[in-house]
Formats: sequence, C-alpha cells, structure tokens
Amino acid sequence: THMFCNPELCKPGSIRKVIRGCRVCTNSGEKVVYHKCIPLDHIEEAWFDHTGIANIYSFAKIVDMYPTEYNNVGDQFKVTTPTGDLVFRCSQSGLYFNDVREKEVILATVEENMHSEVVPTVKENESFYTNRQKKDARRA
Repeated sequence: THMFCNPELCKPGSIRKVIRGCRVCTNSGEKVVYHKCIPLDHIEEAWFDHTGIANIYSFAKIVDMYPTEYNNVGDQFKVTTPTGDLVFRCSQSGLYFNDVREKEVILATVEENMHSEVVPTVKENESFYTNRQKKDARRA
C-alpha cells in the first residue's frame, strides 16, 4: 500500500478521515492511520499521515498500474504516469527513492475552477523546518 506524509503531493481537498484505519509498524513503533489522500501523480489512493517522515510507494501496485522500466546502468526505475515520469534511484542503503526536490509540481485544478494553480515546491516549504529536521528527512 502507498503511504504519504507530504500534503503538497496530494490533490487539494483529497485528504480525508476514514472509519477503518491501517496499522503501520515501523522500527520506532506501531500506530493506526485514519486518513487517506489522492496523490498528484494519479496513482491510486494512499494512506496519509502528516507525522510520517517519508512518502512510500508500493512498487507492486505501481508496476500493475503503469509501464515501468529498470535501468541497470543507472540502477533506477522509471515509471511512466499520465502526468510524467517518476524516477526512483537507489540510495546507498539499497532503498529506491524519488527525489521530489528535483521538480516543481504544477496542478491544473480543472474540476474546481478551470484555472492553474502552482503548488509550493519542497524547497519553498523547507523554510518551515529546522536544519536538523531537514537533515533527518534527507537521510530517511
């Protein structure tokens, strides 16, 4: 299942409370998440927890939904979605990640008001966090 923590990566107004939660188990403990959202990149619904430290995609679900290529030279996956490609590179710890700082996210809110709206980039939002929080987020 997908799990997001960054509201800027969710469609505006799509974060909502649900009755039946999802139990999340991590190295730091367990909790139940009771919110869902619709991500901007048109993948299916995701669980949402604003206290999380990373946006997590289910590789199995993404492969079922979109064309996915693996490049063994660059050690990365490229997922082709209707809104553009998502590239997941391999970290030093062996986990694949998509660096959202590399692109500015633009959302056309056609159904709301037929105008375009620019969603703030992660870099613009970094001003709200301490240097330690930013360092921990990058490390995660």
